Amino acid sequence: SLVHWEEFLNFLISKAFPLNKSLHQRLYKLIETTYDSMLFNFPYLENYYIDYALFEYKLGHVAKMHKIYQRGLKVFKQRSLHLWTSYLKLCNEVLVSNKQLFQKYETAEKYIGLHYYSGGFWELYMEQIKERCANEVRYFIVLRKVLEIPQHSFSKFYGLWLQYIDEAQDLS
Repeated sequence: SLVHWEEFLNFLISKAFPLNKSLHQRLYKLIETTYDSMLFNFPYLENYYIDYALFEYKLGHVAKMHKIYQRGLKVFKQRSLHLWTSYLKLCNEVLVSNKQLFQKYETAEKYIGLHYYSGGFWELYMEQIKERCANEVRYFIVLRKVLEIPQHSFSKFYGLWLQYIDEAQDLS
């Protein structure tokens, strides 16, 4: 029963509170095994992949965090908007290499970029382009691409487009 798994997991996590790197090894292994077993039995629980990855991230296990997200995305055939946006938010903090980060964004775009509710993903992507790219042409190209996608947050991106046009200095 999923309810019993959740109760057991919540009990274990309450025993680990406050969560830090000095967590007792046996308790850590028990929580890790519980997450793994729960996700084996109920593989379509997106939020538990995210919780599990955040648990590992808070303990400083970045490699395990990546593996958990990869596993969850594999279960959903890379099509989970929720998993991708959560994963990319952590990658923004963890990945220093712009090339690696933008490869992840491009992979995500391939699978979830055309989703009707992909506005959050596109916001993250454009925010990182603005922060990490010296050339603003890439931002402009991505914004133009987003405007061609029928999606729920079209008006927000159209407003950004109009703002970009208003701020344009060079009309060529």
